[in-house]
Amino acid sequence: MDAYNSNNVVIYTGSVEVEIKPGEITPVSLTLNPTTGGLQITVNWGYDLQKDLVAYYPFNGNADDYSGNGYNGIVYGATITEDRKGNFNSAYQFDGNDDFIDVGGYESLRITGDLTVALWMKVNSFDGEAIGILTQQADNTDNPGTNALYRLNFRDSTRSLVYAHESGQGENNVYQFENTEFEVDRWYHIAIVRNAVTKTVDLYVNGENAGTYNYTSNPDNGELSTLRIGENQGTYFPGRFFNGILDDIYIYSRILMQKEVQELYEQ
Repeated sequence: MDAYNSNNVVIYTGSVEVEIKPGEITPVSLTLNPTTGGLQITVNWGYDLQKDLVAYYPFNGNADDYSGNGYNGIVYGATITEDRKGNFNSAYQFDGNDDFIDVGGYESLRITGDLTVALWMKVNSFDGEAIGILTQQADNTDNPGTNALYRLNFRDSTRSLVYAHESGQGENNVYQFENTEFEVDRWYHIAIVRNAVTKTVDLYVNGENAGTYNYTSNPDNGELSTLRIGENQGTYFPGRFFNGILDDIYIYSRILMQKEVQELYEQ
């Protein structure tokens, strides 16, 4: 590699070796000093986990959004408790009967394109019809404005995670990741990554890919949808409240690569 000055004179000759690994992005920048002819090579290791972060709920004594966007939640019945590391006042316990957190209908949370939702959870019981972990959806009516734009839940007392979103007027993109079963009283880090171009949803459990869902159409409508944590239309249908502990919820309007998901898991 040759570097030239403004008079087209070679002032540096050398080579730069950059290792490229599948599935990883390592930004590299080259800066030439026009006076000394020195070449500075900068490698930016790691990832920017603040990029396109729409909401972040660490549950540090409250349900406030720590992303800086101010999408704070209102707590209904859920109680503050210890997190997975034993820290006091650092997670929320949901009783499975009527506890939930209502964030509201912010437009930026109505994500219809690329999406990543990551969180920690510990389930106390899987009993229920369709117990909700996190839903961006309004009450069940025939209005397409209430469509689910993204939803995570367990269904019919099974221990496999369900992902769903609606494209028309009803539930037409729903998938149960049956290859992965969760246990009670055990902490898990889960992440759902939706690629709106390839129309795929990947599930990550404790930083590892646990399955891929190929869907038919991207979410649509949902102008009336709201974000709720710990329930799935539980105020409309019985048996749809989460029973367990939730913590460190991240919502991104972009695709997180597996290395980024692993970084969230290892934090």
